[in-house]
Amino acid sequence: TPPVAGGVQFYAIAKGTLTPVDSTGATCATSCPVTSQSFSNVSISTPTGVSVNRTLHTAAIVNYGNQSVTVLPIPVPGASQNPAPGTPFTIDISGALQNSVNPAPVPYSIAVDPDANLALVAYSSTVVSTAANLGFVVNLNPDSATNPNPYGCTLDHAVNPSSTKVGQCLASQVTLNTGQYPQIATAPHGHLAVVTPGGGPVAGGVVRGVDVTKPSAANVILSSTLTAGLVTVTIDASHCPPPLADPSATPPTNPCPFTMVPGNSGTALITGLKPGNSANDAFFNGNFPVNVTSGNSFTYTVNTTASDSAQGGCQSSATGKTCATVFYGLPNQTIQITPTLQGVAINPITQTAAMADANSTSFQINLLNALDQSTSSIGFSATCTAFNTPCAGAPELLGTTSVAWQPYTNALVSYNPKLNQVSISDPVSRERYAFACELNNATKTNAGTVCITNPNNAPATVCPSVSACQQMFLNQITLQGTGTATLTGSLTLFGGIAVDPATNQALVLMSGSGTIDIIDLGGPGTTTPLKPTHISGVVVPSPTPGVGVIGGVPNALVPQATLTCVPPPGSPAGTCNLSGVKIFGAGFVSGLQVRLDGVDIATQGGTLDNIAASGREVDVTIPASFLALPHHYALDVLSNSAPSNVVDFLVIQSVDLSKVCTDSSGNPVNTQPSSVAIADQIANGPFSPFGLISVSGCNSIVKLDLNPASPTFGQLLGSPVSVGTTPEGLAISQKLGLAVVANHGTNTASILDLTQSAVVQKVPDVTTGANPTGVGIDDVIGVAVVANTRDNSVSVINLASLFPPAGTTPPTTPTVTSVGGIQQPIAVAIDPDRGANNQGVAVVSAVQLSSGIGPSGSLAVVEIGFATPILCQNTTSTTCASGLVSSPPTGVVFDPTVFTGTANHGVFYANSSGTNTIVQFNPDTGGGSSVNVGINPTSLAINPQTGAILTSNSASNTISIVDSISNPFKTQQTLGLPGSPTFGVAIDQFTNLAVIVDQANMRVLLFPMPN
Repeated sequence: TPPVAGGVQFYAIAKGTLTPVDSTGATCATSCPVTSQSFSNVSISTPTGVSVNRTLHTAAIVNYGNQSVTVLPIPVPGASQNPAPGTPFTIDISGALQNSVNPAPVPYSIAVDPDANLALVAYSSTVVSTAANLGFVVNLNPDSATNPNPYGCTLDHAVNPSSTKVGQCLASQVTLNTGQYPQIATAPHGHLAVVTPGGGPVAGGVVRGVDVTKPSAANVILSSTLTAGLVTVTIDASHCPPPLADPSATPPTNPCPFTMVPGNSGTALITGLKPGNSANDAFFNGNFPVNVTSGNSFTYTVNTTASDSAQGGCQSSATGKTCATVFYGLPNQTIQITPTLQGVAINPITQTAAMADANSTSFQINLLNALDQSTSSIGFSATCTAFNTPCAGAPELLGTTSVAWQPYTNALVSYNPKLNQVSISDPVSRERYAFACELNNATKTNAGTVCITNPNNAPATVCPSVSACQQMFLNQITLQGTGTATLTGSLTLFGGIAVDPATNQALVLMSGSGTIDIIDLGGPGTTTPLKPTHISGVVVPSPTPGVGVIGGVPNALVPQATLTCVPPPGSPAGTCNLSGVKIFGAGFVSGLQVRLDGVDIATQGGTLDNIAASGREVDVTIPASFLALPHHYALDVLSNSAPSNVVDFLVIQSVDLSKVCTDSSGNPVNTQPSSVAIADQIANGPFSPFGLISVSGCNSIVKLDLNPASPTFGQLLGSPVSVGTTPEGLAISQKLGLAVVANHGTNTASILDLTQSAVVQKVPDVTTGANPTGVGIDDVIGVAVVANTRDNSVSVINLASLFPPAGTTPPTTPTVTSVGGIQQPIAVAIDPDRGANNQGVAVVSAVQLSSGIGPSGSLAVVEIGFATPILCQNTTSTTCASGLVSSPPTGVVFDPTVFTGTANHGVFYANSSGTNTIVQFNPDTGGGSSVNVGINPTSLAINPQTGAILTSNSASNTISIVDSISNPFKTQQTLGLPGSPTFGVAIDQFTNLAVIVDQANMRVLLFPMPN
């Protein structure tokens, strides 16, 4: 296909062919690109990046030439067109980077979040300046006041005060560290964009993960002063910049708090300041790397000796209010790999990101595991593959610039445009196992007629000698054409690569020759046929649909999950059937079966509602019989007698707690649920699992039925039980039939009797140290250990004393012993068998303070089996090892099943919130291994029967599932379910059902753990 200047060409893909189509879907002989002349409101000028929104069937293009973003509907070949509302259009973003640096960065790459229809744009920069470390989120949703979207145009209004847009505009800014050739990829259904630094003269290049839905924070600037190159900016948090409204109270309250993060402030955009000398405008308005200096000010440096000040505040006019404003983004994920990474692609099934290092001759591909942020690399040697042995191992020449995934086979395809070679690699073994092979054709000779796998032992019938085979092999793996093209003195195009999973083809774009090569990756009819049926994803419709809303669980991001539904008595048939479930993949044909745990949904009343003509989507209705209880289903498709891969389909139950707490008039108030504990069998009674949940909104505990055989499963039992102020952690003694609750606000612990039909207090509240937070119970000796956070101590409560020998009067309150020397303890876990006399130890999460550095975490060991409990400090009477954690832990659990190779089995696990890890700890030997999880893990639980650890990650509103049995233990899944800051998760070890406290949404989620 001949090159197209300033245009976009669409193609219909078939096996071995690409057919050009125009904007109406009609085919054309050679080329029929969409250009600036195709539509009156479209401008296309030197496009350097494109991203497809598969939900709306649109393509977003970033125009390097005129600094704009264009959105085009993707034509359907040979069919009537139904373009997305508002398309096509072009958005001018040339005013986004104000007075930054010279030469100014230019928009270069783009990626669209298909769920929110927001695009992240990264800039190409050829200067070393942190003032250029910005990217922008562009709102691609329609500019319609009658059908608004939730993301708005706050940044657009600041850059263009006369703007009234509500869509198709600049939405927010993010801090990026990008060089000359950054690239972006978006993860499916997570709103996360991964941005590579792009090489070149980049300042502090790191890989960044950006949540595109997070808006920029904004504050009104009161004043700004410039002295000796230092600019100090004072903000006015009592007022809000438009379009936010100021409060009606007098005096004003604080509606727009200053939330810039000290130490991680990034780059801010300042607009609207009026300097005393207009010649100094560039020092006051623009993009600057900033540092927080107080609760209402920040600073940055500029290269000048001038002194000046600028006026801020707000002014009203006939057209509305304008304010001097600072915009800044929230900190995003940063992963330090190498600043020369360019191309990036994310496997939609494994969630692994692959990145190409164009400036490396050793490790050309870097892999980033989205589940635990771990990294690994794939290195290439010249002409070598895993099957090409022996191989000289010489460095491969620069440079690999593009990557793509075949998710159905987990194959990684990469392109080196300078060598014009395409490699296929295995991310598990981290080896290249093949090159794309191009044989003799009308314009190519000396490549033979049979692809050579190993030139060192090829048959003589293929080539007469090893040297001849090696030359023929090199000819085969070097594709015809020219991979690179230079547009300007500073901009080089490196071509690109993409994979169509359904046809199992890689498409290689060669910028220099303006051609596209089609590479068969081993589809039907070849020696390595692709499995005919595959599932790439499942999306459940939302009960509250809207832009950016994903999946069937409100206020969560789990596309493959829905909520339980039980039809009310007398309701019509099909009341709880779940229609509109979309299954994406390939190979779906008429007569297929959709199966849950091996059961065809059609045999239970489900239906197949639509099978796409392309065979890449099937829409189904899940019958109500599958939705009655929480369950972790295995979903697969049987099409043409060929079974697909298996994916998850989750049914989760939501328990509403919003009406638990009421005011004096009976109106619901914020429940503020925080912690949960689970029991299965109380005081040798029947098996009947339940959970206790602390609710701070009315200082109570509520009981939740978790018995799957009970008619009240998933319902609250009885009335809330009053305890002390601000209840937090709680623990249950199944043997004694007691629960202990830490009352953070009244410095007490409540002891509840669980053996009665209704939960009651066993004895009056027991006094502890200041601000008790976490609780653990040793059932063997009958003691509770309460962590007193402000008191730097733990209280050991003798629960067994409440059950004296027969004929003896029980005490009115148990004895309490205090153990000090533990800095800011929070969480407690118990091993009942360790200790000097094998009577148990408590491991307590604490803070380690060291002079000159910030606080870190520690795990203190308390000997609780002595008559007087003591802190284990390696004395003559006790021998133990304390644990060190990178940041203060807020949760700790014990797994008794782990073989340690020491006298005591079992290990503890603690979270390190600041480093996003879970750490293993053996009190006999000290530290252990660790694993990365989601961002800011604050709560955790373990099921010793399965070895699964569940964490609730506060900053990312996710949960992570860790397999502790694997060696090393490994994060297996991260899901977008929100939780509670501390003690907010628990797992029933027999039913394998997790209870997740979702504090923000005043509910608990009953989540079926994987086996």
